[in-house]
Amino acid sequence: MKKFFIGMGILIFAVALTLVALLQKWINSTNMAFWLFSFMALAFFSWWLIEDALWEN
Repeated sequence: MKKFFIGMGILIFAVALTLVALLQKWINSTNMAFWLFSFMALAFFSWWLIEDALWEN
């Protein structure tokens, strides 16, 4: 169950980071791909942790 909460925390952190970046207009055409890739990587990792934790129970 610990993995579930870690995964949710990472997912919320990734979403918050992306929203902050969008609001601050840090994202421009050059690093848009970097932000999207890092967000997708974090989201996939957290989804994997959540899914793994749910299968354990």
